[in-house]
Amino acid sequence: MSIGFVLEQEYIRFKVDGLWWKRGLRFILGMVLVAIFYLGLKVVFPEEVSHAVAIALRMVRYSLVGFSAGFLAPWLFVVTSLAEREDAEKPAGHATHS
Repeated sequence: MSIGFVLEQEYIRFKVDGLWWKRGLRFILGMVLVAIFYLGLKVVFPEEVSHAVAIALRMVRYSLVGFSAGFLAPWLFVVTSLAEREDAEKPAGHATHS
């Protein structure tokens, strides 16, 4: 999830404010996206595996769920115009290339 947040801040930087109905649609769309990854990967990954493989697959599944919440959902919000991007200026601490 933290990788998704870092990438979101670097490449997307969506504004969390907005009209109430857009925030509501973002919530619903975000929950659907997370549910698709959570439930979809549960169905796709095999159940009849060793304990070590099951743990590894669960780690992959939850990592992808976190990435979808931290990066894919904000990207989808901006692409669908449910959210706007923050100003193009870099946050404090980022070096500028001259």
